[in-house]
Amino acid sequence: MASATASQPGQQKVRHWPPTNARRPPAPSAGRPQWKQTESSSASRSATSGNAALRSCSFSFMGEAKVYRCGRFDGDQIGRTVSAILPPAAQRVHNARLSCFTVMPRPLPTRPLPDYIRKNLRLLSIGINPGRMSSELGFAFAHPRNRFWPAFNAAGLVPETLTPSVAAVERLFHHYGIGFTDVVSRPTPQASDLTAADWRDGASKLRAKLERYQPGIAWFHGRLALHNFLRYGGFAMKPENWGLQSFRIGATRVFLSPSPSPANAAVRLETLIDNYRALRDLLEP
Repeated sequence: MASATASQPGQQKVRHWPPTNARRPPAPSAGRPQWKQTESSSASRSATSGNAALRSCSFSFMGEAKVYRCGRFDGDQIGRTVSAILPPAAQRVHNARLSCFTVMPRPLPTRPLPDYIRKNLRLLSIGINPGRMSSELGFAFAHPRNRFWPAFNAAGLVPETLTPSVAAVERLFHHYGIGFTDVVSRPTPQASDLTAADWRDGASKLRAKLERYQPGIAWFHGRLALHNFLRYGGFAMKPENWGLQSFRIGATRVFLSPSPSPANAAVRLETLIDNYRALRDLLEP
């Protein structure tokens, strides 16, 4: 018969499987692990985070204690609760009170990237907006699955192989006249998180930058970047096929490449490399 062990103040009380008021599972076979749940009698509520509670749960597996540390779960339902996993027999008997910890979501990116722009640039790379990884690491196309840097190196836009980093961006800027900016400076996890107000504000600022600094070529990554820049920037033109566009923005030529983002996996790396090589042939020495 299942039993409950009386506990003294400050000690733990142990509840054995199964509870006395529940239907018993089949008797365990020889050598089958026995499980029990241990709850701390000192679990307390914290007033520092609204309706928050701290709990601790532990399980012993054939005499070896396995502790699942409990996190804070507040009344605002922030995060998503991950339940501790019980053995199947225990799940059939007791399916409650075992949500042990809360995984908090990663904070949204907030740090915009610096503009690498000045007069007399040969090429200005223009992305949509910084993603989470770029915002965290401080340079464009920082996601490890982004194809920009592999395609850039393979196409030979500069006579050296660069490792993705802030140092690589600065070397391109200072030694090769290649700058970096975005249509929208506000970082978001996805480009779809941008609002019309973001695009309108970003396109207006980018137009002013292009008119002021007049780079040789404005290099847009992705049809969405160029389309929304033209739309919200007050231009009547629309994006054409990949490559050099038939229109200019002031004295600046416009070149369009497919987005190298991992979200645009339908475009192969070889396609990007061919497109970047066409751009290389247009660059002034």
